Amino acid sequence: MLAVVIADAGREGEFQFQRREFGTTASELRELRGWLDRQAVREAVMESTAQYWKPVWQELEGHCELALAQAHSNRAPQGRKRDFADAERLLRRHVAGELILSFVPNPNSGCGGP
Repeated sequence: MLAVVIADAGREGEFQFQRREFGTTASELRELRGWLDRQAVREAVMESTAQYWKPVWQELEGHCELALAQAHSNRAPQGRKRDFADAERLLRRHVAGELILSFVPNPNSGCGGP
């Protein structure tokens, strides 16, 4: 399950979040991309949890500017995991420039080797 939140980060004051859950099958990822397109999302940030971020990244690549946050830079306070609260914190911290982002190479750039 993907916990997805969007907000207009350009507006002053408190964020007004929209929240939705999406599955991780190919058709559900296309549905996610369509929803983000309809909401005019121009930028997305996600946590790099194991390899689970890759299919989401591949589906969204080219549709909006993507950033991959290292999971340890978005640590939650101790206690129970809450997916939507974690996603909201990730968005706020990204807007504030507080996340450590991972480098994701362009798959079309090649290895650069001989």
